[in-house]
Amino acid sequence: MAVYLISGPIASGKGVLTDYLRELNKDSELFVLSDILRLEAETKNIPITRDTLQTIGNELRLKEGSGVLGARALPFIKSAEHEKKSVIIDSIRNPAEVEIIKQNFPEALLIFVEAPLETRLKRAEKRGRIDDRVMENLKEILNKELERNPLGFDLPVLKERADIVVNGELASELMKEKFLEHLRELGIIKEQQETKISLR
Repeated sequence: MAVYLISGPIASGKGVLTDYLRELNKDSELFVLSDILRLEAETKNIPITRDTLQTIGNELRLKEGSGVLGARALPFIKSAEHEKKSVIIDSIRNPAEVEIIKQNFPEALLIFVEAPLETRLKRAEKRGRIDDRVMENLKEILNKELERNPLGFDLPVLKERADIVVNGELASELMKEKFLEHLRELGIIKEQQETKISLR
């Protein structure tokens, strides 16, 4: 069984990597941490926006600790382990989430996807999935996302602690190729093996 923890800023290329991991692991399960926040918002009848999700996340971290979302993901991972399926956890935003998961699954692999601000800005604008008010301040938001915030996003520390850092600016096929090279360097897959990967 493999556990992949995906982190990185908005529009860095995380989706390409997540899709590729699912392609390599046909029986894998995907769990997105931000879905926990969306469920909280729906339960409280709060409109789902980027700001409200961040507020809910910060409130949960203050109440239950910085690793709360990682802790809430554990039952999902354990269920997949029972079924001998690999797991992809997307939207890792705080180092404490990684710590809690690795306490239970020491071989979990933290993968950080990065891309320059201008590249991410163009991608985010092209997607058109952000509300108008956020779009007006998009550059500021993308910049702020990379600031340290122990009770919220702490992407700089996640990058420092990552087992693999992926260049999300690359064309998707080259990005996949470089990712496989990283896995081979770590001994996770053998030379030329691409069909299915799992941690040792």
